[in-house]
Amino acid sequence: MKVNALLLLLIAILAIGALVVSFVALNRAQSARELALSEIIVEEANSMSTPVYHEETNKYGYLTLYDISIANMSGPALKLDRVAKTTSGVGFLSLLKGPDLVNAQVNAKAFISEKGSAAIKNEPRLLKSIGLEDMGDAVEVGMTIAPGETKVIHLGLTLEPYTADMRAVANMALVSFELLFDNGKSYIFQRGFPIYPLQQ
Repeated sequence: MKVNALLLLLIAILAIGALVVSFVALNRAQSARELALSEIIVEEANSMSTPVYHEETNKYGYLTLYDISIANMSGPALKLDRVAKTTSGVGFLSLLKGPDLVNAQVNAKAFISEKGSAAIKNEPRLLKSIGLEDMGDAVEVGMTIAPGETKVIHLGLTLEPYTADMRAVANMALVSFELLFDNGKSYIFQRGFPIYPLQQ
């Protein structure tokens, strides 16, 4: 009798264990399915592009800044893990003069700004304090976006497109960032912007 009782107890424990494992597996599968179904909408909310004079070097640089809205339309919560410089296609930065690519090397820095374009337009002195450090090939963000929520990230670029005689080496640039999310999805944000000539 004792043997039968122990056997029944062992069978019951194994059954409960199997049930727990099945529940965990089902829960993980459901979470994975929900993540896969998340709908992300990425849009340009605002932007600015302008020459910037640097007193310390007596040279002009150029700054462009994008306010990018990211909406989590369907849930569950997702996280923007990082932003990277795009390496596919024409790459992160291309310069053009008319329809032609320009084979010129210019100093360029990509960055994430705490300030958006509206704040900088209202307070131009901020131009001196943003875009000083390059983010490298990629930068960690860790921004969580709840279901139904929209958040904004400010991505920018500074470059030196002017020669010593203050002529622009190109009149257009194409910049490309990749936004990588924790559900395995990614989005390429690619924009062209004019490089304005300097007033001489």
